[in-house]
Amino acid sequence: MANALGLPSAGAGRPSDRVEQCGDGVLQAFRAEGGEAGALLLRHGAPQAIWVHGPIWDTYLKRGGPARFGYPSAEERLVGGVRVQQFAEAAIVWDPLTGVSIVPD
Repeated sequence: MANALGLPSAGAGRPSDRVEQCGDGVLQAFRAEGGEAGALLLRHGAPQAIWVHGPIWDTYLKRGGPARFGYPSAEERLVGGVRVQQFAEAAIVWDPLTGVSIVPD
């Protein structure tokens, strides 16, 4: 199954909205069967969309989205037990013990 951006959406659940133009790119929100929300974000000119989800997605939305952070520049990675996702202007870090923090670029 593919989403409106033409990318596989396995594990992402069903689209919860249509593709939206947002700043310097487009995004499509999803909600997984377990309830976790996320989105595929594609910056204009980028080679592929990047998946942002869970507490990092929630923080991205609540604290300014693309206007504050820009678009993601890399997939989320696990570093020493914490989830880290790099955006154009900052990294959002989620630690299961201490919660979310924002690291300016």
